[in-house]
Amino acid sequence: MGTDPKLADPADFAAAAERFMNLAKPRPGDHVVVAVNPALAFVAHDLFPGARLLVASGPSGADRALCAVADERGIAGFYDGVVIGSGDGRLVDVAEMCHRAGIPVVVIARRAGLHQRLRSLANRVQYVKCRQPDLVR
Repeated sequence: MGTDPKLADPADFAAAAERFMNLAKPRPGDHVVVAVNPALAFVAHDLFPGARLLVASGPSGADRALCAVADERGIAGFYDGVVIGSGDGRLVDVAEMCHRAGIPVVVIARRAGLHQRLRSLANRVQYVKCRQPDLVR
């Protein structure tokens, strides 16, 4: 969401969440799912009232949790659009499910953190500026 998760602290996460919400513009009734590492759980709870909050630890734990929810709920028939607030390649499977179902995908991510395949599957990409310097990969 515009902050490197390895370097994120609650202030960085709050700023990234604000940037994400300004770009995503969820409407009342939209299904919002937020996944974070345990250190950010309370902050995420406060920043995303009404959202389904997933807490997962470990490498790419939050992204894996989001993928599991997409698998468990299924995509087709539930959504008319999906916004992915991450550039992590682990979310390619979610974007592919949407693509197969004809559901448009918007990806909101840091330019340096956007996986190439995820970018190619997105109907639209919105880049966010990062408060932290981008890591060299």
